[in-house]
Amino acid sequence: MTLISKLRVIIYICGVVILLACSLRLIGWYLGSKELEDIKPWVTYGRLMYIAPRCDLYKAQNGVWPDSLAQLLVAHPELKDWIEDGWGHDVVLVPYNQTLGYGLIISYGRDGKPGGTGADRDIEVRFPTEANAAWNKEQGLGLKGPHGRP
Repeated sequence: MTLISKLRVIIYICGVVILLACSLRLIGWYLGSKELEDIKPWVTYGRLMYIAPRCDLYKAQNGVWPDSLAQLLVAHPELKDWIEDGWGHDVVLVPYNQTLGYGLIISYGRDGKPGGTGADRDIEVRFPTEANAAWNKEQGLGLKGPHGRP
């Protein structure tokens, strides 16, 4: 085998290795981005469950429930990084309703519109959180976290 033939084989093998490495990288990127998309409802639920107790705290500190997310943010500015759902939409605070006995923190899902199914479904958490603990827990059932864990 001549030197040129050996170089061609080496170049060919290097090309195959580079192509294989790039392919594996693309497959990993695709699977990773799919997992990130799949866990957005779970991330959103976690954010809502972080915000709702701040409504309870607002009531304890001010004697009334917050009427809006803006009002809650004045009292709890640390929430500013938590008020977007997994799709980048601002969550909605529905004020406490005396007749119903609760208020809501809502994400309208992937499409950002009320209603829907799958990733477009609304995710709601009620406050006061202690009185609605069972209902809130039920909202998180079936949501896939990282690596498919609940």
